[in-house]
Amino acid sequence: MTEDVKAPAPKSKNRSANQAAIALIAETYPQAFSRDNVRPLKIGIQEDLVADGKLPAGKIKRALASYVRAPQYYKSMQAGAERVDLGGNAAGLVSEQEAAHAKEMLKKIRQQRREREQQQRVKEREERISDKLAQLVNKPFN
Repeated sequence: MTEDVKAPAPKSKNRSANQAAIALIAETYPQAFSRDNVRPLKIGIQEDLVADGKLPAGKIKRALASYVRAPQYYKSMQAGAERVDLGGNAAGLVSEQEAAHAKEMLKKIRQQRREREQQQRVKEREERISDKLAQLVNKPFN
């Protein structure tokens, strides 16, 4: 018995789909979702979005997951900052514990970015060395 297993989608495809979902949710609820003015969201806003019925549940889930994991969102999560509902109205405050978690997540994102950049530099260096060696090997002798 064989099962159909989906291969993971390429990162660029996922990123594009995530960006499209965020754009859709921002267009539908501009008072709550904005790339220019990112604010902490009301706890339980996913249920409000589903209940509103304007967007498919899959799009809501994808958009929210991407939106709240973005560095800009983590930066907005300062202790005492107002959370907003779908209409952009105040809906609670960010706690000290939530702010500390956001700060830790932001730190983790920065560390991962530094590691990726370091890996890229190493890869580029190895490619330059390999290219130079290939040039030396193929260089005609006099």
